[in-house]
Amino acid sequence: MKKLLPLLCLYALSPMAQASTAYGSLSNFDAVNDTGEDTHGFEIEIDDVHSTQIQYTYDWNHYGHPTITEDNSDPAHPKTFVRYESKKDAAGNYLSYTAMPAGPFPPTQGHQCTNPAVNIGCEHFGVSYSAPGIIKYHWLIDNPSAPGNLVLGPEVLMSAPSWTYQPPVAAQPAKVVAVIPAPPVPPVKEFGVPSWVKVIKTQLHSNIKLPLDDLSSADKNGDGKADWTNGEPAQVETEWYLLQAQTNGLNKAKLQLPGAAEPLNNGDEQITRRYEFYKYAGEPLSLDGETGEAMCDVVAKDGLHGIGKVDVTDASGNSYTYTCSTDVVVGDYTGAQMVGFDVAAPLGLIEHIEDGKINVAYTKRTVVAGGNTPYVTTVSGGTLPQGLAIDSGTGVLSGKPTEAGVFTFTVNATDADNAVISKNYTISIINPLALLPVISTTVLPAATEGAAYSSQLTATGGLPPYTWTATALPAGLQLSASGLLSGTPAVGSAGANIATYTVTDQAAKTDSKSLTLTISSVGNPACSQTDAPIKSIGRKFLVINSGLLASDHVWYTPTPAGTTFTGGTTTFLTGELVTFSGTLDGIGACHATTMVVKPKPNYSVADAGHAKISAFGSNYIMVGAKKIIWNSKTAYLLNAPAIQVGMKAVWRGKLDTASNTVLATKLTIN
Repeated sequence: MKKLLPLLCLYALSPMAQASTAYGSLSNFDAVNDTGEDTHGFEIEIDDVHSTQIQYTYDWNHYGHPTITEDNSDPAHPKTFVRYESKKDAAGNYLSYTAMPAGPFPPTQGHQCTNPAVNIGCEHFGVSYSAPGIIKYHWLIDNPSAPGNLVLGPEVLMSAPSWTYQPPVAAQPAKVVAVIPAPPVPPVKEFGVPSWVKVIKTQLHSNIKLPLDDLSSADKNGDGKADWTNGEPAQVETEWYLLQAQTNGLNKAKLQLPGAAEPLNNGDEQITRRYEFYKYAGEPLSLDGETGEAMCDVVAKDGLHGIGKVDVTDASGNSYTYTCSTDVVVGDYTGAQMVGFDVAAPLGLIEHIEDGKINVAYTKRTVVAGGNTPYVTTVSGGTLPQGLAIDSGTGVLSGKPTEAGVFTFTVNATDADNAVISKNYTISIINPLALLPVISTTVLPAATEGAAYSSQLTATGGLPPYTWTATALPAGLQLSASGLLSGTPAVGSAGANIATYTVTDQAAKTDSKSLTLTISSVGNPACSQTDAPIKSIGRKFLVINSGLLASDHVWYTPTPAGTTFTGGTTTFLTGELVTFSGTLDGIGACHATTMVVKPKPNYSVADAGHAKISAFGSNYIMVGAKKIIWNSKTAYLLNAPAIQVGMKAVWRGKLDTASNTVLATKLTIN
């Protein structure tokens, strides 16, 4: 039988909406990063949908394949999450990001969102599904309270259409209506955040099947038409329409925008549309003070200003007249949905099967999609991991793998119409219990007596989440179970405080590391550096880094004989690396109380990357546990008046693996 799925939320648009049926739809979209910071992933929440209703995903972006999970805490209303997320290196640094746009992002640059070779502030994501409820979109940002952990950013002002389909009746062809709802941002008042939508549709419809990967702004075949049009001419159906989520449905016209009914004369055409979203930029006085409704809801021919005057009520219930025609009400472009509806999707197999973990249940996934059910699904050319199986009739993969390894196999599917398809897959099953957790924090920021202090410890590997403990902490500080070292160092705790920190994963595997926290008294600020290169040597002091700052002059309280020399070093030599902590004197020089010397670095391994700056000095920056230095031969560019923590560094150079230090040949800081 044909694989039909009932629509969970039908709209009473017209008589054709009665007894309608929804079919699987495709949804690809460009999303502009308007969070004000670099992001490290994106999450799509699809309500009232099981993971088995997710079919294809779009993976050609900076994050690759998404992870799909299902939340059944409310059995009547399941939620499925499609999460694109940056991986991390061994030091805990993010390997992927989406940059902030340099300025307002033009819709005409949407084709750049599909090119992972550039990073100009947008990404292209996509997912196909059937019969969804509410769909929410969030960028993933670094948690400022616990760096190294991703949290949801503000909800993206974008929504996806629902489709209603009426089968052909007598001489009338089948029809399809697309309805775009207001973005489901929770309203603070009766009305939520307003946004504009522009609707573009194709004039004609083709029965050529358009895959999810081609629902984009790009023009791969060079025919002068964006790929989402399926080669057909496009036209604007609705120029500007204001959408606004509501709690009480006070203005139903702003809740949703139904499109015109589109006939399927041959019964097998594919419908494609584009919805562009823009911020509402009207002044606060254009919003109703009691309900939050945006009153300037008509746009002039210039595509920017409102039209005429409107009556507005303030928060006290008083009425005033507001002039919309002098107010720019259309704001920045935030993204576009490129969507498709296919009444008879061909038999297909998903592009990618997720990797898994031993003894961790797989999220159920539909591997076979489209065509006519029931299917006959088989595996050949290899085997699935023990514990996993694909249901032959439904094509759903499920189970709990009980063996680790890399598995290559072929999935073959035949539908009820004898259409045949096959595809090769490779998946990895890892055993987290075989991996030990490793504390990745190497340096603790200095502290001051009587001043609030906070620093998040990090770890990699093993089986998260982790639990942290410590011994011999300075008075006034405590370590939370999540690894946050915080508090106010007590008066009298100044000096080099050494404590042992232990992380324990869910498999009871542990790692311990001793870290030194230098605490200064109020009158003597702390100073510390890690692996600073020695520039020259005085009688009782060292000149480090560039030697341009007072803090680049380090007096060693311990004599050379009392300093710890490692790696074959026996005395101070130029080029060696020194790690120290102590206190600053009145002119800003550092008087070291602890000092460790390492051999001169061997910069021999090519290294390049980009990351946020966590600390800096006169000729170096820190990006997590990695130190990047530069000299007169480095192509150095600072696009700001001064370096600040949180700025982004992009570098290329040679790495000394022993000290994890890069000598940059090119370094740009933004």
